[in-house]
Amino acid sequence: MSARRTLFAFAHGLDHDPPDESRAIEYRGFRCSTRSPKDRRLAGAAAAARLDTHFGRPDASPGELLDAFHDVDVPIHHNVHLAAAALRADPGRVREAGRWLVRNSLHECSATIGLALLAEGRDPEDLPEIEAIGRLGDHFAPLAALAIRCRGRDVTPLIRLAEAAHGWARVYYVEALCEIASVTSVRRWLLRYACDGDYLNGYFAERLATVAHLHAAITAPGPDEELIDHTGRLLTVLTFGRGMGSDLGSYPEAGPVLTAYAGHLGRMAPTLQRYRLAARLGEDLTKRAPEEIGRTPAQHARLIRRFRAILGRRTWQIAAREQAGPEEAPHLRHAARVSALLRAHEAVLTREPENARVSGARRPDGHGTGPVSPG
Repeated sequence: MSARRTLFAFAHGLDHDPPDESRAIEYRGFRCSTRSPKDRRLAGAAAAARLDTHFGRPDASPGELLDAFHDVDVPIHHNVHLAAAALRADPGRVREAGRWLVRNSLHECSATIGLALLAEGRDPEDLPEIEAIGRLGDHFAPLAALAIRCRGRDVTPLIRLAEAAHGWARVYYVEALCEIASVTSVRRWLLRYACDGDYLNGYFAERLATVAHLHAAITAPGPDEELIDHTGRLLTVLTFGRGMGSDLGSYPEAGPVLTAYAGHLGRMAPTLQRYRLAARLGEDLTKRAPEEIGRTPAQHARLIRRFRAILGRRTWQIAAREQAGPEEAPHLRHAARVSALLRAHEAVLTREPENARVSGARRPDGHGTGPVSPG
């Protein structure tokens, strides 16, 4: 076998190798480029046929599979054809081949087949191999998450993978954790660390808030700072995640959670990150009607006052400027614009009740009494 480093060794080196361009170049050498079949129902079928042929030979060794999948489609998600091939074979040989491929593969295709075989097993002793290959990111994350979930109660490897992951890999791991949010350690992690601010967080933010019972956590007495800060990140994702299935307007508890978060935020020490989140959420409030987030006009006006008060505090402005680097200047200017916008919006809301009494003008909620007779 080639002296080139295996994918498994590469994964173990992530903690020690410098995160430089050479590492990215090396990983490109592991990639395979195969085309998916036009009929998606056949995805994985050719690879499964090769597994059937292999396991049909009692004397075949796992090493014979090392270069067997370069020219066929190898799905990165759970696949019915590959699963069926694993079920047709002897479980001991399936596990042996899966472990060998994960540990010795020089290409993504054969390592993915190995992981797919392990995903059909239940032996907890496979967890170190699964976790190691799962650290390599988007390509291996869906099957790694499934393989860990299949192995019982130990979800620690899945939490570790989610903690270290970014982009699509983080989406896959957090979605897997949302399936078991009733587990205390999982719920605690989801409520404090799941959202890292990446755009793709929009694929799981609303579901996370629902299954982890964010409303109950943030409205309980004395929430910790990690919970409060994560709530701010999650709420911010909900302001832009509509196209990914997460939206502040469709989250049933948006109003109470926003109100609780604003109250906690106002009592916390100022930081640049908190200042930026307050600006993002405050700006979004000016674009939404109260009923979109389950608030009355009076409750909506109070929310706007709270965020305006936070952004207008001199101590917060000074802390944000002191903590900001040159690249943060646009965010400081944005916060200043939002503060002025909230001030203007609050002034309009303050005048509206008086104007409605005097002129009978139609209010934002659509009700109005018509002109008031002077006599």
